[in-house]
Amino acid sequence: MIALQVLNLVTNYEEIAWNASCLTVESGAIDQDSDKNNSTNYGKIAVAISNMESMGVNISPPDINRSGYVFTPDFDTKEILFGFKGMAYIGDDVVEAIVEQQPYISYEDVMEKLNLSKRKVISLIKSGAFRNVEDKSRKELLYDYINSRIKKKTSLSLRNMNFLFNHKFFNNTEVAESALMWKLRSILRSGFKINLDGEEYYKLESKMVEFLNNLNQSFNIQQKDKSFYIEQNEFEDKYDKHADILRKFISDNEKEIIKRYNKILFEEDASHYLDGGIGKWEMDSISYYATDNELEYINYDNYPFINRFDDLEIKPVSMLWKNKYPVYHLSTIIGTCLSRNKTKHMAKILTRSGVVTVKFRGGVFAYYDKQVKKNNSIIDSSFFSRGNKVVITGYRSNDDTFRAKTYSRTKMKPVYLVEKVTDSGELEMRSEKHG
Repeated sequence: MIALQVLNLVTNYEEIAWNASCLTVESGAIDQDSDKNNSTNYGKIAVAISNMESMGVNISPPDINRSGYVFTPDFDTKEILFGFKGMAYIGDDVVEAIVEQQPYISYEDVMEKLNLSKRKVISLIKSGAFRNVEDKSRKELLYDYINSRIKKKTSLSLRNMNFLFNHKFFNNTEVAESALMWKLRSILRSGFKINLDGEEYYKLESKMVEFLNNLNQSFNIQQKDKSFYIEQNEFEDKYDKHADILRKFISDNEKEIIKRYNKILFEEDASHYLDGGIGKWEMDSISYYATDNELEYINYDNYPFINRFDDLEIKPVSMLWKNKYPVYHLSTIIGTCLSRNKTKHMAKILTRSGVVTVKFRGGVFAYYDKQVKKNNSIIDSSFFSRGNKVVITGYRSNDDTFRAKTYSRTKMKPVYLVEKVTDSGELEMRSEKHG
């Protein structure tokens, strides 16, 4: 029966339809009528796409008008369109809304018809989904979108002092001293209040005392039991003069300060989304390089030790035996992380030769996979997070598997995180976790 169904498909339908169906099944994408709450397996999708592209089939990024839930054949262009279901941050309800409202005449039309969150819009822009309804480049469109979402300031007051002080608006100005006085007051009010004999005081540290003594004002600083104090009312009265100075400075320079303020707001927000080129954006949004493979921009002449996976011997080459165990010849590969399996200590990476499964020893995997926190803030994430580029040393163990390995006599670490590929193709990387 299956053979007859296959024969019917091959006979009565174009090859591109058969390829799209195979891609949908192999990638784990699900049918519209099935349970849509399954999580997307980005690694599996990337493997299926890589296999299909190796056969010469063209897979195009999602198109806001032509794409559907899963991979869709385009009989006019003879290409397969990436489905919205496989995109990062695009859930089933959003896919249904996008498809239901098709077609769209412009990017603005999409924004009017759909109530999309910031992350979803950015994912669509990065994927290139608007390329056939918008003349602007992805970078221009993303820039404009982020800029439109910023709550720009039109006026300023001392309520904005925390931002202004932290971004050094008052450094090297005539009001720098008053800004420091404002900062001291905010510190004192947050945890240095104390009641002594029924009177309200601020308790001062030695550096605070030194700062106040250097001001062109006199303060009645009291010392009791080797600690320093100042009455709250006195301090607040002296502070009010500095507050007036800051208000006047902000008022006199408001236009210039607002312009700089809004620019910083944009830059801080944009830095999270505009980092990297088209290749990184595609990896962020659709988990494969549709048009611009980041790995191709590396100057490999400066890294002769980095090999193509398909150039390595399929079975590991043993140089010698030690204590009844083989010592293998080690090689180094580079790839972009697609997914990881914490239980099996594995990661799938997209190399120049296709998708490779990398296996690690448990301790090695745990070290590079751990998330490091400091003061409840994440200071280092997993090296194997999707989209990260990694350099891994080890040996090829079969057709599509690489085992991470190093020996004590070598200087190489098993894993390096590539933090940046410079314009000249140089790699900035590290092997140690922060913290």
